[in-house]
Amino acid sequence: MKKMLAAQITAFIILGGVFGALAINEGVYETVQETIVNVLCLSCLKLTPTNDLNFTFSTANGEDHPSFIVENLSKGVVFLVFRADVCAACDIMEPSVQEIFDVDFEKEDTVMKTIQVNDVNVTLLHINIDHSPQQLIDLYDIYDQHHIGGVPMFTVISYGYNRGTVLPIYATGYGTLQGETSQEQQQALENMIFEGTLLYTQNHHGSHH
Repeated sequence: MKKMLAAQITAFIILGGVFGALAINEGVYETVQETIVNVLCLSCLKLTPTNDLNFTFSTANGEDHPSFIVENLSKGVVFLVFRADVCAACDIMEPSVQEIFDVDFEKEDTVMKTIQVNDVNVTLLHINIDHSPQQLIDLYDIYDQHHIGGVPMFTVISYGYNRGTVLPIYATGYGTLQGETSQEQQQALENMIFEGTLLYTQNHHGSHH
């Protein structure tokens, strides 16, 4: 399984064309710890989980969607999952993510897996902000739509129609997505993904790959 996941992650890196120099070594962990913004666990802060699914074109920090996200978006929906090492809500949601994408991994792992939902490719990218390459961690600030600053955070990226142009569009949810049971939590994740595939089906033919 670990060999398969490594091969999948390598494929994602090659397709994106931006990760060639991001192999993890002994110094990366210290660098990440020194440079990332402190992201807090929602379950520790007792914040209300958020799952507004308010799709928007504008990124949270005003930066462009990264080129490797746009390139992979041309092949299907992108689904980002952010977590930290110490995060009770992340631990609660992780089994649902693994169930949906039929993949097993440890919480420290950076994982890529593509499945089909509603006849659309959906690519999971699991990002641990304590361990993943910095370029992936930087995605957090780009897609923290509601400026919550907490994990777990889930972002679905698809295509939308904006003033005659098809552009990347995304929505972000946080915490346990208002689900009180594991079934409700998994259903909330599946709903996010399904809405992303509906938008993709409606709009991707007008995009410029």
